[in-house]
Amino acid sequence: MLVEMLLVSTMTFQVTSYRSVPEQTDSTPFHTSIGTRVRKGICAVSRDVVNKQDTGAVKYGDILWIEVINDPELSRYCLVADTMNKRHTKSVDFWVATHAEEKRIQVKRGRVYKLIQPNSLIKRTNKLQNKLILNNLQNKL
Repeated sequence: MLVEMLLVSTMTFQVTSYRSVPEQTDSTPFHTSIGTRVRKGICAVSRDVVNKQDTGAVKYGDILWIEVINDPELSRYCLVADTMNKRHTKSVDFWVATHAEEKRIQVKRGRVYKLIQPNSLIKRTNKLQNKLILNNLQNKL
């Protein structure tokens, strides 16, 4: 299945990563703030750009293309399913499984492209559909 996407906005953020370890998460390290399990392709964004009432620049369920400036190998698609601690601003955090991946990313600058499917095919409240989209994006990586 080919997922057609449209670019709707571009922002510049700090790009970091996080793992499911107690010192980097809340009391549920393997679940995102919307209740899905963490996995490859999930990202968290800072609270200043996401809004639970769907009025922020980025919304839960949005698909982002993160172009890492000066390190294109780290660029990737991700599904917004989590938020960062309130002390972070203008940031996106990739979920990674290992310490080695985390060290590889460190702290970078990146252009964040918000993408949508034409004809409003993505429904932000439909977890199954978001899972199918995420799986399709992972196959492209």
